[in-house]
Amino acid sequence: MHEVLDELVTVPGIKGGIVVTPDGIVVISRLANELDEDTTAALVGNVVTQTLKLLSLGRYEDMDRMILSASRGKIVIENLGNCLLVVVTNQFINLDVTFLEIKSAAKRIRQLGTLTVSG
Repeated sequence: MHEVLDELVTVPGIKGGIVVTPDGIVVISRLANELDEDTTAALVGNVVTQTLKLLSLGRYEDMDRMILSASRGKIVIENLGNCLLVVVTNQFINLDVTFLEIKSAAKRIRQLGTLTVSG
């Protein structure tokens, strides 16, 4: 999994990647220095939890991907099953092109099998 994130963060425009549990526990992180991994994980866990509640009220299926856009960049959250791949980008990234890299990384992480977190 280290190798997958290491390759992903070399893609131009990607500032970092992190795998977290839905409740906000860091599994592995490759975030830029200006991003705190524990804060990022906790916030993503909260956003995903609240989004899933909203989706269930509307009788939608589980979330596959979420994109948060801001003036200074984007956050792409990919559902890996029991964990989430979170990719932080700069504001100039072309997500149409970068989605291939993100989807490939998500697929490779899923192929590693079920992730367990102890603690």
